[in-house]
Amino acid sequence: MKKLSLLTATLLSMWTASTVNAADVRVYGLMDESIAYVNTNGQSSQLRLDSGSLYASRFGLKGSETLSGTTSIFFKLEAGIDASTGENIQGGSGGSNLFGRESVLGISTEYGTFAFGRMGTLTSGTGSYELVSFYDSMGTGFLDAGYYSTIVGTIRASNAVTYVSPNLGGLTVSAQYSLSLDKPEAAPMSQNNRYAALGASYSNGPLSFAIVGETELKASSQESQDYRSVLAGVKYDFGTFALYGAAQWGENYVGSTYADGYFGQYSDGSWTDVDKSTAGALGISIPMYGGTFMTSVQYMHGKTLSRGDGSRTVGGVAYLYPLSKNTNLYGAYAYSNAGGALSSSSLTRSTVLIGMNYIFL
Repeated sequence: MKKLSLLTATLLSMWTASTVNAADVRVYGLMDESIAYVNTNGQSSQLRLDSGSLYASRFGLKGSETLSGTTSIFFKLEAGIDASTGENIQGGSGGSNLFGRESVLGISTEYGTFAFGRMGTLTSGTGSYELVSFYDSMGTGFLDAGYYSTIVGTIRASNAVTYVSPNLGGLTVSAQYSLSLDKPEAAPMSQNNRYAALGASYSNGPLSFAIVGETELKASSQESQDYRSVLAGVKYDFGTFALYGAAQWGENYVGSTYADGYFGQYSDGSWTDVDKSTAGALGISIPMYGGTFMTSVQYMHGKTLSRGDGSRTVGGVAYLYPLSKNTNLYGAYAYSNAGGALSSSSLTRSTVLIGMNYIFL
């Protein structure tokens, strides 16, 4: 026990010394909890404590070092946390990755930024390099009211390389490639589930927009076809309010490694199997009473593998109020209606939630 205490004290003193000498390394994180009431058609209602209803709870380290006037090295290690249980989440294949949200080493130069490791994709709505979730007024939060109720995208990629160009008059170009999405690389390369994406974003004054094309390239041993999607979003800020719009076309979702989105269960317990869809969303945000009021409407029409055409319509309202620089209160209501082949699924439901988060930097 004395040896363990001595070791702990030594490690703590080394950590303290390192933080003093490395001023550009810092600890950060976020804790988000909400109470949600979910009433699903044909099922018992549910009251639950949810982690990450607005922003995913997390803990991380990041730092950088300047090598010259225009060149710097940086890293980011970020772990996902279920604030309700303390469990590590977003852990990749098998759930064993400590820093499952992001584990990146990169270099920033006058010619652009290169990042290597595990990271959120360009369509993920999470991580350092995503481009499109900003164009939903709800972002990725508020459960059914958010981005992933009708939009599908690959969430994270391991063994990945990302390039982000310099800002050219408001325009940036991003490219991403994963040698193996969720496992160590195998030989030959065709045995790996790979990922590729190309995107562009533009921002100038009140106008901003982005477009991303992505694909998952299936391992040759898999029978499913390559997943692919094109996703675009636009925002215009009028000052007193902002308008948002997003649209997507995609196919071959079923069998994708990490494509996430409007997943639910049929009444027989099997998972919904939408395999091709088009979707759109319109939203607005308005500064109000010291906080922000948000609302959006989303629609998806898709084809399932087993039951024909299906659709989902989602409407939501939310309010976010900052108690301080680091603490927010929020509340939301969302109603989701599934039609056609999805009408017997758990996707027809209403949700009410109230929550709080704390950001520490």
